[in-house]
Amino acid sequence: MKEIKVGFVIFLFWIVSIWLNTVVFTQFQWFIPNFYFLFATIFILCWKGEGTSYIAMLFGLTQDCFSSLPFGLFAIIFLVISLPLRWYAIKVFQESILALFVVASVGFLLCYSLVALALIVIFNDKSGESGLGNPIIFYEAIATTLFAPAFYYLLKKLDKELKIRFSERKF
Repeated sequence: MKEIKVGFVIFLFWIVSIWLNTVVFTQFQWFIPNFYFLFATIFILCWKGEGTSYIAMLFGLTQDCFSSLPFGLFAIIFLVISLPLRWYAIKVFQESILALFVVASVGFLLCYSLVALALIVIFNDKSGESGLGNPIIFYEAIATTLFAPAFYYLLKKLDKELKIRFSERKF
């Protein structure tokens, strides 16, 4: 029964991320948070199960579906970022809000720097528009970081209400 509840919570966050990124926040040109990366990061930090890399790849593939970049690029980058984030979640993370802000913003900037690096290596794209050379990325990082505590506590509340116990899963 717990697997069904876990699947429901993941599906709920997946649908909410698609809805927020494609419908709600497309109205604002200056405030565009990346909920795909944010929800993947929150699941990695909260869930002590072994499927966090798969969840990160799911959110990465979803972002690939709505991106103009090559398909699979975000899935691979989310997978690469999920490995050190998982190590951090197991060894260091103590559920503080300040640490959540830092992890979300640094992870997001690392994600887009890896995207820029991949585009430079694969396509010889040196324009800087797709990576950290684009100032919109920093606005997106700030917007993503601002939503981190709210959705972190939402996941914790769902964890408590549905009695899933994300943090008690075995490694």
